[in-house]
Amino acid sequence: MKNNNNMLKTFVYLGSSAFFLLSSEAMSAGLNALTVGAKQGGVGGAGIAVSFDPTSGSSNPATIARLDNEISIQPGLGHLPQKSDSTNAFLTGPFLFLRHTKPIHGHTKVTPALFGGVVLKVNDQFTFGISLNGNVNLVNYKTAISTPVAAVATAPSYAHSAIALLNNTIAYKYSPTLSFGASVILGWQTFKANPTLFPTTVLSKGANERDESCGVGGRVGVQWDPHEMVGLGLAVTTPIAFGDLTKYSDYLEKNTKYPWVIAGGSIFHVNKQTDVLFDIIGEFWGSSSNFRYKPLKSAGWKNTVEFKLGLQYRVMENLPLRIGYRYAPTVVPKNQILFNSFFSAAIFAEHGVTAGFSYKFEKSFEVDFAFIHRFKKSFTDPGTGTAGLAAKNLKLSGQEYAFLLGLNYKY
Repeated sequence: MKNNNNMLKTFVYLGSSAFFLLSSEAMSAGLNALTVGAKQGGVGGAGIAVSFDPTSGSSNPATIARLDNEISIQPGLGHLPQKSDSTNAFLTGPFLFLRHTKPIHGHTKVTPALFGGVVLKVNDQFTFGISLNGNVNLVNYKTAISTPVAAVATAPSYAHSAIALLNNTIAYKYSPTLSFGASVILGWQTFKANPTLFPTTVLSKGANERDESCGVGGRVGVQWDPHEMVGLGLAVTTPIAFGDLTKYSDYLEKNTKYPWVIAGGSIFHVNKQTDVLFDIIGEFWGSSSNFRYKPLKSAGWKNTVEFKLGLQYRVMENLPLRIGYRYAPTVVPKNQILFNSFFSAAIFAEHGVTAGFSYKFEKSFEVDFAFIHRFKKSFTDPGTGTAGLAAKNLKLSGQEYAFLLGLNYKY
């Protein structure tokens, strides 16, 4: 039975080898449900029109214009169980191989994250801020993907990556109700894996070595209150261009660029205790040269529109409670499941709920907490994509649990 199980993993090996070829850069993007800051995380990730704390500069640079001098440190932890099931996949049936009687389990990912920032009010008009958002992605198959073909002893079994984005922001308060902001985004990413070159079984020249590169991008934003009960926000993020991971140049694409992102948000002050937040975010993965569909050249991702809805209710002045809902359609086309099987479970889980609260101990110190859950979502490859029949009926599922803790101090 063990030999049969290994044989049945062959088609998964082929797909995962191609996956590494296509998409290792995207794994470094740190795609997961951890949003920017615990307050924002508690309201479904909404916050384009809100000045929460120094981490808000990572969403809309204009929002820091309304903040006082403040420093924030906000660690987070995500758990992303994911499973790939080849039980009913086309090539594991009687056509070629004996049917695998149990699912081939994928990986469980634990994703540490860190957000934070500092705001310095230069004068009544200008504010300077630095905010950080970064996380680590750990992908490990419980059993190494292997093939009995020839004398192959190794095959892709893990991929570890990390990314950090430092947002250097200047904001200008034109009036009490209108502010503008701009950020220069400096990025850093690192990657380590044991990929093989598709369609061969030869290890990449960089296998099991850590490589890193830097990137740069930008973001501009505006925050405007047209009425005392309504606040609006808009932010546009340029592509963030990273340098090459040269140790893996034999299988990674060059000049990785993450896509344009356009985000709009609103907040409605229902009364003194209650706020309703709503954001719409467009991510243009399908327009990115690195991620739009190119056979055996990219992950085949598509453009998406994401919706975030949140409610904040102040039980007391120093104790606001938060709940939220987030809908983020997967960027992966259904017929490209095999070639995205190593990605974070978060890109497959579409619907999520959040909850959180803050407690201000005194005027200068505040603690935040947020919980995020994205519900399990399953997809089945129809076998019409790049992998063809090798992927037909392959089932992939994923979900996410995440926690965020915020520590904020006004100085």
